[in-house]
Amino acid sequence: KCKDPFDSYKHYVGEAHFFKAWFYFEKVRAYGDVPWFSKALDTSSEELYKARDSRVLVVDSILWNLDKAIEYLNPLKSVDGGSNRLSKEVALLFKSRVALYEGSWQKYHKGTAFGTSGADPDKYFRLAVEAAEELMDSQYSTGLYSTNSPSEDYCKMFSLTDQTSNKEALLWKRYDKGLGMGHSFQIYVSDRTAGNSLTMEQIHHYLKKNGEPYDYISVGKTVKGGDFLTKIAEDCDPRLSQTIWIPDMVMWDNGYGKGIFTKPFLNQSGEYLNNTGFQIKKGNDPKDPQAGSGVSWNTNCVTGAIVFRYAEALLNYAEALYEAYGNPDYTDNTFTLSPRAAIDKVRARVGMPGVASDDFLERIRNERRVELAFEDHRFWDVRRWKIAPQTMDIYGVKIEKQGDGLIYTRQLVDKRTWSDKMYLYPVSNEELFKNPLLKQNPDW
Repeated sequence: KCKDPFDSYKHYVGEAHFFKAWFYFEKVRAYGDVPWFSKALDTSSEELYKARDSRVLVVDSILWNLDKAIEYLNPLKSVDGGSNRLSKEVALLFKSRVALYEGSWQKYHKGTAFGTSGADPDKYFRLAVEAAEELMDSQYSTGLYSTNSPSEDYCKMFSLTDQTSNKEALLWKRYDKGLGMGHSFQIYVSDRTAGNSLTMEQIHHYLKKNGEPYDYISVGKTVKGGDFLTKIAEDCDPRLSQTIWIPDMVMWDNGYGKGIFTKPFLNQSGEYLNNTGFQIKKGNDPKDPQAGSGVSWNTNCVTGAIVFRYAEALLNYAEALYEAYGNPDYTDNTFTLSPRAAIDKVRARVGMPGVASDDFLERIRNERRVELAFEDHRFWDVRRWKIAPQTMDIYGVKIEKQGDGLIYTRQLVDKRTWSDKMYLYPVSNEELFKNPLLKQNPDW
């Protein structure tokens, strides 16, 4: 009904397509098959009470909407609002995420109550590769954040108040204390923990600096206390010491004085407690005025929050291309970057060597787990790969005083239980009462 030229408002239409895809993808990840609606409804519409549609139909419809978003959204360099607003680049990255998720879900859940009969995983893997490959084109404003400081860049990227000049941050949330828009992030990566900790399983996925597995258990038997943390930081992937606190690191250096990390907060309680012996540092800025023990709890922190970043596109590309063709070095006339080369770009930021060929799929998964730690990916990766039973035992370390030193001993922190029904959420009884045709998810 709008009489203006379409080009004058097509970006808004692209945003609408993107958000329809976004909200439906959230539902598919959580509930599987859901009803798909392709027209506006009102409270009296009979369609509100229809049964679920095929997961394939829903996901294909999500991808169609993302294609429309890609077509209509402006590229980042010409978006009014810059990287604080949706762009063609963000839609391409999100398409690669959706397609990769569905490809692996249908591959690894095939033949179960959660797979879809007739679904073609390779179709989705190819769509994921195509979207990520387009995003790599030089016409787009993308790249990896680097100041040529491998020992600092990974952590520093997440500490920036303003991400405008960071080509890796395709979409980020800006905060402004004057507008009452803030948070408490720097408090919880310095003086407090909010009860969050790394597990020992996560630590074990940080490789030696030569790219090979590291024997944390053997090292822990001979190197004790804070020396253990120092030792693994010296020996392993630089992202480890940019993700957890290591003794003698500066936690804050601002108007509240200077705080030095000495040991994990295992002897604390509440929002100060560290449960495992591995305490989160990722994103800390010691100079931020909201870091430190002198800060009373508040929401005045304005560290920018990254929503989509380019490194994920490289990881999506590598995984999807390998899943589709099974060759770490696969290239063709269209896909000129191999899975191995895509991963190596991510690793190069921190000075890690090229990824090895053996058990390459596990190498890819390991790289995702390390690079995307605490960015809301692992929870869903575990589900699409169908590996949840392997993740139930949670280990940390117990710290005991011995003489003038401390001993770190591996211990079981939590033993969780799993049922395969948990790959999907249950539909609430309230929704089932409203619409009995929805049906409950398997085994709930």
